[in-house]
Amino acid sequence: MAGGDMVTAWVREGRLHLQDRHGIGNEMPPEDEKSDWRPLHAKENATHTVLVVARDVNTCDPQDYKLTHETVRLLYAWGEEDPSGDQPAYHGPRRGNRYAMPLTQFHREGLPEDHHTMMVSQRIAVPHTQDTFYWCHIEKIPDWPEKHHYIGYDMIYGENARSNLHHVVAFECHAQDGSDPGDQLEQYVGHPGYECYTPNMPPQFFLCERFLISWAIGSEVSTARELNPFTPRSFLCYIKTSVVEP
Repeated sequence: MAGGDMVTAWVREGRLHLQDRHGIGNEMPPEDEKSDWRPLHAKENATHTVLVVARDVNTCDPQDYKLTHETVRLLYAWGEEDPSGDQPAYHGPRRGNRYAMPLTQFHREGLPEDHHTMMVSQRIAVPHTQDTFYWCHIEKIPDWPEKHHYIGYDMIYGENARSNLHHVVAFECHAQDGSDPGDQLEQYVGHPGYECYTPNMPPQFFLCERFLISWAIGSEVSTARELNPFTPRSFLCYIKTSVVEP
């Protein structure tokens, strides 16, 4: 855990204990010379402990990690009981991790009553012979009777997806000669897809180059900050999914 920025906290006899720590190796992380975490909420019952803490994005503390818009790996662990003193005991197997973008919004905004939702699902078998694997397929955005605006997207994780999924990018398909790209791509709608950039991938997929949306590991729900109109017609989009061996 060398270089890790940590916070340890617990509630004992109704009192919050909050500590700012940093990792120096395979040993108990020492407390920082200056504590930068602030308690916002803490409670405990017979089954759960709930803690809400905050700190500045950049504390100017060399023992703290400066938060940015980049993806970070968050590690978490918990003990079976409160520490008897000021030092938490080793957590043992009670631990986990996940990727996150700490500066992105995490409060989900309510959707308008007249919103429409399109679900895109994939089932991808990751070859064990490749560290990184790209899978491409075609989706069709349906017809609407009038102009609509794209307002956001969210990721629903399937089994093992959170540990394997790395990023997803969608591109709108257009023919350079102005013809309907559906004449060449409609036949692939509903097909499970192909490994990207291999001889098996249809060359017609290269018609899809206009960037639409992207999702990356660590991000959650994304809400558009500007109006993004869709014309009242169906169109095709090419979705490229990157998965990795955990």
